[in-house]
Amino acid sequence: MNRARAGAILLSLWSGLNLLLALGILVALTLLGRNAPALSILFEPAEIGSLDAKVLGTVNALAVLANACIAGFCLLILAVVWTAWRWLTSYELTSERLIIRSGFLVRKREEVELFRVRDFSLSRPLQWLVLGLGTVGLTTRDQSAPNILIGPIAMPETRLDELRRATVARQNRVRFREVEVSSAGDEQHGGHDSGEHPTADL
Repeated sequence: MNRARAGAILLSLWSGLNLLLALGILVALTLLGRNAPALSILFEPAEIGSLDAKVLGTVNALAVLANACIAGFCLLILAVVWTAWRWLTSYELTSERLIIRSGFLVRKREEVELFRVRDFSLSRPLQWLVLGLGTVGLTTRDQSAPNILIGPIAMPETRLDELRRATVARQNRVRFREVEVSSAGDEQHGGHDSGEHPTADL
């Protein structure tokens, strides 16, 4: 699954960079009135100025068409990668844990206890920002899954807030439960404090 994630990230980076390049050329050609980049590479400015207006217009029109097709193709790749990743990986958030299901032929289920989550992070690379997507990262005290990456997903800020609220609520419940157990133990031993209280494994 790590290879699939790495391949998806590399493909999205490649598509995102080409999309930005194509959009930049389109802006230069249509809004700024520049000539096609190929003309600047192949000819000197004086030679470009001596070209027939019809030839120059045709070259620029072809450049607009080509870059529009490239931009559309890159958007299609990003959409396919995101859709495939959404289909291959699903996330379910309960009051106690985050459940991750992944895989194609063999489905894998992974559970992360919310009270073990230590930190959150949000990443919105440029290629995902264009589509309103992002990734949410979790750092946990679970040795089997110390780092969890969720995404790319839509509305990543909202999902991050939901995860943070659920995590804080779960951690508060675990701490309260441990305090109750500690108090019951103290009463059972005649109220003597041994100086050591059990705490949650956070």
